[in-house]
Parts: sequence; structure tokens; C-alpha cells
Amino acid sequence: MVMQTTTLYDFFAPMWVELSFLVFFALGFLFLRFDSLFRSHPKSRCVVDDTQSKLRKKLEADVSSGHSHSAVEAWRAVRSQGPTQVETLKIVVQALASSEPEALHEVVDHIAAHPTILSCPRVATAVLDIVARNGHVRTMEELSQIFRQKMRISRTPQTYEVLLGGYASVGDEKKVQELCNEVCAANQKLTARGYSLTIKGFLKNAMVDAALQHIQEMKQQGFYVPSFAVTQLFRAACDAGRAEEVLDIAQDQIMLPAAAQALGLRPF
Repeated sequence: MVMQTTTLYDFFAPMWVELSFLVFFALGFLFLRFDSLFRSHPKSRCVVDDTQSKLRKKLEADVSSGHSHSAVEAWRAVRSQGPTQVETLKIVVQALASSEPEALHEVVDHIAAHPTILSCPRVATAVLDIVARNGHVRTMEELSQIFRQKMRISRTPQTYEVLLGGYASVGDEKKVQELCNEVCAANQKLTARGYSLTIKGFLKNAMVDAALQHIQEMKQQGFYVPSFAVTQLFRAACDAGRAEEVLDIAQDQIMLPAAAQALGLRPF
């Protein structure tokens, strides 16, 4: 019996390598076949891209013609089919901000439903930017808290730019200062755009002192102070009857454009 087993082993021994190769080759072939069956066909991706493209064109046409509600309804009809492309989602946010700002939570829910693709700082910042530009600063604040606390989306320098500009546009100096402190605590620095948006917002509200403070800080950080900011600062100072005072403070620290000098030297 032992001799028979040994004989069989000796007979098949030279074939083990060939048999192993054939078995693994067959398994690999079967795997590829099953993978091709279960994988979505490339053509289906083309169909999805084509659908998204058509949706985006429709939304753009609706929003540009003032039919924001129609654009929102078109998106609602297809949003369950998958994640909305980022550029298309921006149009949706604009349409909602214009027609149904109270329904912006639907965008947040959509982002949360597709975290791998949409739950990131770039998308969150884009949403906040559009909301802030439409004047919904309190909604911007609420969404920023949801993104940060519930969805764990970190704030980037671009996010701070949007938030600073939003709060400054409504003259909320306290919130601006809180954000500046937060940036410092995170060992970050305000960007030139962050300063510019903050200054622009304060000047919109004729807040001369707050705008001047940030212009001086911007200069100290080594950034170029836009001439429009300085000119608008002196325009606001003239309107407030403080042109000489501001001129005395700023002329040694900031290069004054000709338009600002003209405003400062104007009799009043």
C-alpha cells in the first residue's frame, strides 16, 4: 500500500507545477469574467456625465432667466440618482439662495449623503461663499457650524476669507475679531484676500476705524494694500468729517493714491 502511494506521488510529482499553473490561471480567468459582469459598463458612465451636463445647462438657463424655483425643482427631481457635480451644485446653491434660502439645508443633506465626493473644504467653502454673497450671513454662520461640528470639515484659509468677508459686510466687528483670533490660534495667517474682503465689508458700512485697523495690519504683514481700499477709506472719512484725522494717521504708513490724496485735501 505504501509502495503504491509512493509510486503515485512519484508519477504526479513532475506535474505539480503545471497543474498549479493551470488551476491559478483558471481562477484568474474566472475572476476577470465575473469582474467584467459586475462592474458598471463604461457606457453607463458616459450616460451619467451626459445627464449631469444636460442638468447643468438647464439650471444655468433657468437661473439666468430668473426662474430659480424651476432650477431647484429640476435638481430635486434627480438628486437621488447620485452626487451632483460640484459646478452644478454651485448653481443649485445660487438658485436656493435666491428663491428658497430656508431650504439650503437640502444641499447640506445632499453633501452628507455623498461624503466621499462632496464632504470636503472646497465644496463647503464654495457653498458658504455663494450664501454670503447673497446677503444671508446668518445662514452662512449656521451652515459653517454644521460643516465644522457635525460634518467635521476643517476650515481652510479660503474658508476664513469667505467668513471674514461675510461678517464684515454686515458690520459685525466682534465676529471678525473672533475669526482673526481663531486664525492666530491655529498658527495660520490671514491672506491678502481675507484682508481685502474684510476691509471692503467694513467700508461698505462706513466703519472707518475698523477698516483703517485692518489696512494697517495688512501693510504690516507685507501685503500690498489695494488702492481702491485706501481711496474708499478716505471717502468714508470725508463723509464722516474725519479726513484730516485719518490722513494724519495713515500718510506715514500707507502710500496714498492720487484719488485718495485729492479727497484728503478737499476743503470741507
